[in-house]
Amino acid sequence: MKKSTKWFASVVVTCTMLSTIILMYAAAVPLTDTSNHWAESTIKWAQENEVVDGYPDGSFLPDKQITEAEFLGMFSKAYGIKPVPNNKMNHWADAIYDFAKQQNYPMNGFADAAIRNEAINRQKVAEIIVGSVGYNFTSGDAIQYLLAKGYSSGKDSATIEGYKGADSLTRAEAIHLLRT
Repeated sequence: MKKSTKWFASVVVTCTMLSTIILMYAAAVPLTDTSNHWAESTIKWAQENEVVDGYPDGSFLPDKQITEAEFLGMFSKAYGIKPVPNNKMNHWADAIYDFAKQQNYPMNGFADAAIRNEAINRQKVAEIIVGSVGYNFTSGDAIQYLLAKGYSSGKDSATIEGYKGADSLTRAEAIHLLRT
């Protein structure tokens, strides 16, 4: 019995050491397409704080439009929300959407998983952020809240029109907004 206990303990220690080394290496791998990007330091902050992962090829695609599901995933990670997956998952973000539904966040992709993979606009992002702090503001009211709190200075100017709510958000802009 002692031999099996020692063997088991050595396997556990070895696995723990290997996983630590792998995690350290994974965290140290730089993204391949963020060098000299305007949001490079913010993206690096997000990677170091495990808010974002790159794509399997090592890219981040900072100027790519962010989908609703991607934004919700980054948002959840940024605020330490760790939704519990269930056995009925059909989409990678199902657990995050379950949490968002419990919190009454204004997501479009609750009923239609296809919407989760569509680009999210800046107005919807404002509504989600405002919803996360307990307010049910929509459209201009949500944008005005972000501007008044200093969470955003808009895309063109610190006005509702200058925020450009109908525009899509890029992955870099999303990280910048979440960090702010």
